Amino acid sequence: MNILIAGGTGLIGRQLAAQLHASGHQVYGLSRRPEAIPPFTRMFAWDPDRRSIDPDALANIDVVINLAGKSLSDNRWTNANRQEMISSRVNATLTLYEALKANDSKPSLYIGASAVGYYPTENPQANHVETDPPSDKFLGQCCVQWEEAHATVSSLGIRSAIFRIGVVLSKQGGAFPLLYRPVKLGLGAALGTGRQVLPWIHIDDMCRILTWPITNNHIHGTYNAVSPNPATQLEFSRTLAKVAGKPHFMPAVPAFLLKMILGRKAVIVLEGSGVSCTKCLTDGFTFLHTNLEESCHNLIE
Repeated sequence: MNILIAGGTGLIGRQLAAQLHASGHQVYGLSRRPEAIPPFTRMFAWDPDRRSIDPDALANIDVVINLAGKSLSDNRWTNANRQEMISSRVNATLTLYEALKANDSKPSLYIGASAVGYYPTENPQANHVETDPPSDKFLGQCCVQWEEAHATVSSLGIRSAIFRIGVVLSKQGGAFPLLYRPVKLGLGAALGTGRQVLPWIHIDDMCRILTWPITNNHIHGTYNAVSPNPATQLEFSRTLAKVAGKPHFMPAVPAFLLKMILGRKAVIVLEGSGVSCTKCLTDGFTFLHTNLEESCHNLIE
């Protein structure tokens, strides 16, 4: 198949492109600087802020995968940066929508990203399912606007699958190296209360779940992309320490200190609640990595 990935140079996109290429697919990407980047067959130019895209990018494309958006962990959460986090996602998606609408030939499948930040975090005991209402806080409303933009693509009659992504564990970047670094130094500790839930997913399963709708025509709608066994932040830190053979005795890092250091972005590490992957399991997806300790071993070794 011919597959176009927006956001293909990010943490998930790089590994996803490599796996699709290894499976025999032709993988194309979109970039503001469209130089050749293996394993992409070709990179096409686009500028979502200006709603511009190379018209050849969608020629003979069977599947569009949209992962594009400014990282939520970059910079402090000023009002301007928060607006850019939303607009980067919405503009990228609407750019694709407008190009697809104008194109006589439509792909058979659209796969879009969202995040578990969609859900409220006030109740750590919750186990959110896809039909639950969104949070009224920044992360929730960012995801709401993102998913509303995705809906414009499905309005064109294209089968769409949207995945609310949890904390992706990869040794190549993202949250895992940041969480592992203090543990490796013997400084593992709870962050805040440590009771906040981390709905995690191994990078291998993350890429597999994004390709799942390609070979399963019945997959459509919204899915939570998280492991069946979420962990609290304290459990996660202790598991990392066990796997690394390091002590875990440091006092908890107070929430006020994290807020002083990270500002409004501290909610990423201080808040979280359970998220259910029952819909994925019911519809036939099989996870390779369901045990946190095994997953940490896999990533550390």
